[in-house]
Order: sequence, then structure tokens, then C-alpha cells
Amino acid sequence: MHTTFDLLPRDRSRESTPVHVILSWDPTEAVAVSVTFGHHGGLREPVTWVIARDTLAAGLLGPSGVGGDVIVYPVLDRLRIVLNPPSGHAEFDLDPTVLDRFLLETYRQCPAGAEFDDLDVEAELLALIESEAA
Repeated sequence: MHTTFDLLPRDRSRESTPVHVILSWDPTEAVAVSVTFGHHGGLREPVTWVIARDTLAAGLLGPSGVGGDVIVYPVLDRLRIVLNPPSGHAEFDLDPTVLDRFLLETYRQCPAGAEFDDLDVEAELLALIESEAA
């Protein structure tokens, strides 16, 4: 499942150009949302961040991810996403209804707390042990 929209960078030093974003979610990795940034031709290659679905959802209501590489929080009628990689800093604002609709659909398909219901822990551990032995 995915949706696309444009984010507005918060860069007061110059006129900002919207950044094209694709949100992707895969029910087999239900705890994560992939956020691919890449302005139409503005970046040489798109950049993808994998963000915890719960971090994004909590950020709709209040500060979430504080102290981490990704911080999400509401500001008036917008939602701010702050990225703090070791190589820099970026802030983006978006309409929270876009993210809210996307997340509601992910939670409809896989409710909170059910992300690991289909996980076969024994099979995963066996596969890990076998890969370490090889």
C-alpha cells in the first residue's frame, strides 16, 4: 500500500521547493512505514527512511520520537517531521490528514498489537542460527 504527496521543507534561508514523497507500508513488515523522499528530478536518487508506524501515529497527537533521528509533532494545523541524520538536519511540514488517512488504513489491515501475530518465532530463530552456521 502506498500514497504520494508533496512536503514543504522548512528552510527560512531560501525559497523552498516542495519535495515529492511516497509513503509505503507492507503488512509483512507492519511496524514500519517507508518514506521515500525525492523531488521530481530534484535529487539524483530518492532517499528512503524507514520510520516506526507508531512514531508517526503518536506524532499526530503530540511530540513523538523525541531524542531520536526522527521527530514528529503537530504545529497548529500542520504536522512537522524532523530528520536528524548524522550528516545533517531537515524539517518538513505536511497536512496531517494525509498521514492520518494513510495510517488509518494500515491499522485497519493490521491493528496495533497484532503486528507479530503471524510471526513464527521458532522458524525465524532456526533460520538465523542456520545462517550464522553457514
